[in-house]
Amino acid sequence: MISKFIVNRKYLLLSSGIMWCGVGILLNIIAYHWVKEFSTFGIILSVSIGTILGIVIAKFGFSKIANKNIFRIFKLPEKVTLFAFQEPKSYILILFMMSLGVFMRKSGYVPEILLALIYIGIGSALFLAGLTYFVSFYKRS
Repeated sequence: MISKFIVNRKYLLLSSGIMWCGVGILLNIIAYHWVKEFSTFGIILSVSIGTILGIVIAKFGFSKIANKNIFRIFKLPEKVTLFAFQEPKSYILILFMMSLGVFMRKSGYVPEILLALIYIGIGSALFLAGLTYFVSFYKRS
């Protein structure tokens, strides 16, 4: 069964890019459902601040993680499991972040304008940093 998920390590770059960009798009879609209810000024403000936040997070945080993952991927054996695109400890962090996002949405304690900023910021950062994987895949193809 696991043998069906064995790939050449360079395809981990592609799967990482798809995952990071896909989750980034998903978070922005979720944020859209809040933002569309805001006034025009609220929409412009939240999208602008969220996007700037995303660029900063991508530049100083997620892109560094992506580059570290790319370096790690090319130290792996030529054939690896598809799930090796993230370090095992990263899956714990992902689970924590997903749980925190669900808690913030469902608790009612966090106002939607703040949720929108957070989701746009993290979503944009994931999308932008995810592009790093595609660039690296393209350079190695």
